[in-house]
Amino acid sequence: ISASAVMSSGNSENAAVGVLVDAARTAGDFKHNIKAYFDYGESDNVTSQKRWGAAYKLDYNFGERTYAYGRLAYDEDDFSGFDYRLFAGAGLGHYFAKSDEFSWKIEGGPGYRYSPIDDTRELDNQFALYAASELDWLIREGVTFEQDFNTTWTSPTTSFQSITALTTEVWDGVSTGISFEYRYETDPPLGREKTDTIARASLIYGF
Repeated sequence: ISASAVMSSGNSENAAVGVLVDAARTAGDFKHNIKAYFDYGESDNVTSQKRWGAAYKLDYNFGERTYAYGRLAYDEDDFSGFDYRLFAGAGLGHYFAKSDEFSWKIEGGPGYRYSPIDDTRELDNQFALYAASELDWLIREGVTFEQDFNTTWTSPTTSFQSITALTTEVWDGVSTGISFEYRYETDPPLGREKTDTIARASLIYGF
């Protein structure tokens, strides 16, 4: 669980606060993954940023490194031009490196994305392809580097998201971290910018 201060540019430029929950539970060959986030900001007593979402992914391990998954995700951003975005899909994943010090996995597969557009209320239902990469590197005891990247392709538009983070444990279970998030939409709704960036300073508690 992390709490952060947020500086953003793009479709919203302001200072904000954020909360992130990232949890996993392994039960035999199955692994349950849950993520949820909420960012909120105001400027001159007017809401200038409001985005939240959650995702659930169920992995089934075929062996030490290869797995199948099913994924459901919901995202809502008041400044994106979309009312919300709902994705459901399945696919395969593989760890190309897996140790306590360094791990890297890639996963991907087909899915379906619903993206109602705010202004027109047009419902954009599209077959989609999803791919993601997750890299974790324990640089030294208590210092971890993370690089997460994902993309969702549909025929009208493709979404890219990259999150780079560095965390340092300050005492048992408590860490501080800095991160940079980059989001890019190839063909956003009319009047919206293609790029959003978010820089965070976070206090993280793990258990």
